[in-house]
Amino acid sequence: MIDQILEYAPQKENLWSGAYKIPWNDGEFSKRMLKMHLSQTHDMASRREKLIEKQVQWIQSEVLKNKHSRILDLGCGPGLYIKKLMDLGHECTGIDFSPASIEYARQNNKEATFFLEDIRKAEYGKDFDLILFLFGEINVFSPEESRLIVEKMYSSLKPGGIVLVEAHLFDAVRRMGQAPKTWFRSGGIRSEHWFDPVMDDSLFSEDPHIALVENNWLEKEGVALSNFWILEDGKELSHYVSTTQAYTDQEYEMLLEEANFRNVAMHGDFGDSLIETSCYQVITANKHKEERA
Repeated sequence: MIDQILEYAPQKENLWSGAYKIPWNDGEFSKRMLKMHLSQTHDMASRREKLIEKQVQWIQSEVLKNKHSRILDLGCGPGLYIKKLMDLGHECTGIDFSPASIEYARQNNKEATFFLEDIRKAEYGKDFDLILFLFGEINVFSPEESRLIVEKMYSSLKPGGIVLVEAHLFDAVRRMGQAPKTWFRSGGIRSEHWFDPVMDDSLFSEDPHIALVENNWLEKEGVALSNFWILEDGKELSHYVSTTQAYTDQEYEMLLEEANFRNVAMHGDFGDSLIETSCYQVITANKHKEERA
């Protein structure tokens, strides 16, 4: 067990092959994650309700201009943004591959439409006025997968439709990869730094355990790699990987423009700093008004 940890070294050529994401789609994992989505003590898995309300109001006034819209939320989680948008009279669809989150969303948003699917493979539908891709989700996929997702978003919008991407700042991803090695025990004290990828000490297991966390910043690739080693009494060692791709503003712009988006604009964190020491920025872009969907 110890040798497995000590001998491990990230293989740069295999960054995006195999398990490069924590398995949020696993049934039991998704149940534990749902608890974090619904927590009102932090803004890490999902934002707290008051902050979501502020962000949705910014979307309503600054992006939608208070117009009734058909909205698609990719990686919607338990549908917390969709709930607020539905209350404003919009027609909403959400896609996520977390079983527990989609079940919760369906139970609490009866009028919305939800699909339990992987957004890399799912059909998004057509004629949306706005597509949301929030909370740095664009950074957790490989560059090739992100390009595919952006192209699919473009195809699913109405002419003149808008995509809103909430993306990690480049320096935020770099700090994530340069964060010091750490460990924590279930029920113990852990770091509360914003860059700490550990959101709760029961995320990886509800049984007593010790977690070792090792972060790597790969400068040439622009990738932060976090490894989580979970040690439980009487069980095999578990290993999880979280890979995050950093992009400069110019690279975000190029990613969108290569999919034919126009009017790419950076908005800071929903127009201003709603989150203290924010590590995100909002990017919007339009589909050409004269193009057929």
